[in-house]
Amino acid sequence: MASRLDRESIDRYQLLVRATDGGHLFDHLLLELLITDDNDNWPVMMQNNYEITLFPHEYNASLVPEFPVRTSLFVKATDADLPENSHLVYRIFHPPSHANRATESLSQTFTVDPQSGQLIVQHAITRADLDEWQLFVEACDSLNTGLSSTHCSSPAKVHIRLAAREPPNLPRIHCTAGSVLEDDRVSDREVALCQVQPTNLTGDWMLTSVTVLHTGQHVSAFRLDRHTGRVFTTRPLDYEVASAYRLRVQFRLANFKPVVLAHTEFVVQLVDVNDCTPHLDSPIFEIPPGGQFWLAVQIGLFHAVVSCTTLTFVAHKK
Repeated sequence: MASRLDRESIDRYQLLVRATDGGHLFDHLLLELLITDDNDNWPVMMQNNYEITLFPHEYNASLVPEFPVRTSLFVKATDADLPENSHLVYRIFHPPSHANRATESLSQTFTVDPQSGQLIVQHAITRADLDEWQLFVEACDSLNTGLSSTHCSSPAKVHIRLAAREPPNLPRIHCTAGSVLEDDRVSDREVALCQVQPTNLTGDWMLTSVTVLHTGQHVSAFRLDRHTGRVFTTRPLDYEVASAYRLRVQFRLANFKPVVLAHTEFVVQLVDVNDCTPHLDSPIFEIPPGGQFWLAVQIGLFHAVVSCTTLTFVAHKK
């Protein structure tokens, strides 16, 4: 190798090898090299800062029928490795500077779901003790996958406020997306629209996560206009790579104290088009004169027999 191989840059190579006897006789061989994945990428938080306002029905013992309570806040990270090396777990990160008593109180009050990154209220809280909390969350490679080494992300800061009363009207948001034709050449296409009810509410839209629907792998394939709620692609979409994506969206009310967030999720489904060009398994075929053979072609990652062909060769004497 002349340089280091990086699967995230190029995941396969095709080499055409030619052997000769020093004269006019030769043969060809197509050699395909598949680059296996290594756990060499660190998890990266999708946001450095998160904030959420908890209302009394989420923390007040007189209003909550049962604890723990799962909140609407999800902390998310991405990992560029393949799924077997990119399964992440989320956990509270305790900076060394925090006092032991404060750390113990924080751990007893809040936690995060290790699989989803969802913030959870462990038990009832009173605003008389503290009406604002700050904690840190990190994402790490899962030890259950048998990795020889693990990496952790830089911690994300989570700011939690406790509201004294319920908001007068919680916003409701929804996003609509039709079926989208795949196009492996065009990006920046509008594929969905997010709206808020009541319509007179103003605020900022945020795309909190994008995952491949069937694998759960996080990708960066869409963007959300923070003012209009319109969703666009950021790169060409190829059905053969991923046929559907799950998008999670957040809406933050403007000029509202305390901060109010609304969340929803929806799916963008791609429609396959006939854009795969058949190509031969090998650049060289040896066919006996006048013989019949089955011609196999490779389409994407699949092989298919397309025809039975008879070739006739004519020999000429020099």
